[in-house]
Amino acid sequence: CDAGYFCEGGNARPAPCPEGFFCAAGAHSPTKCPLGHYCEKQAKAPQACPAGFYCEKQAKAPVRCPKGFFCVRGASKPEPC
Repeated sequence: CDAGYFCEGGNARPAPCPEGFFCAAGAHSPTKCPLGHYCEKQAKAPQACPAGFYCEKQAKAPVRCPKGFFCVRGASKPEPC
């Protein structure tokens, strides 16, 4: 299977990797997106959460850091100022 897809049980029909997961080339199943990263649909690899945002477990997209908190690149939760 190409990156961004998985081929469960050696299935020849690739399935797109779901949001919150990533699929490297040759994946048999999706891998959960790690903390501090986000994985959009058909992600080939996890993307580090940018500064000013945080990414919780199996994030589909970065979440803006709330007022009164700060978020460094790769943050999994906001930290109080």
